[in-house]
Amino acid sequence: MDSNPFIHTCDSVHSSCSACGWAEEQKMYIEILTTTSNTRHRLDDFDLWAIGEFTRENIVSWLSRYDYYTPDGFEDFHAVRNDLDIPWSKEESKVIWERREIAA
Repeated sequence: MDSNPFIHTCDSVHSSCSACGWAEEQKMYIEILTTTSNTRHRLDDFDLWAIGEFTRENIVSWLSRYDYYTPDGFEDFHAVRNDLDIPWSKEESKVIWERREIAA
């Protein structure tokens, strides 16, 4: 285990490490807006590997490949990986998301 719990020295890229025991609370999720619902998906190591570089284009590609999260397709999304924040592509999407969350 690392001597400093805030610094991870293992060479792997992940949210936790069974090899060295490192773990950190991280914000990693995608809020997905469909025509009928909101879905918040917590990203795990496999998701991050499948997405690759954390960009809007790669996330669109990932969502299109793994449509079991959104079988009816998706309208828009907001994605967060720690300090990387990919905002909704349309302000209207954020308003719809928030309205649905309040009503839920």
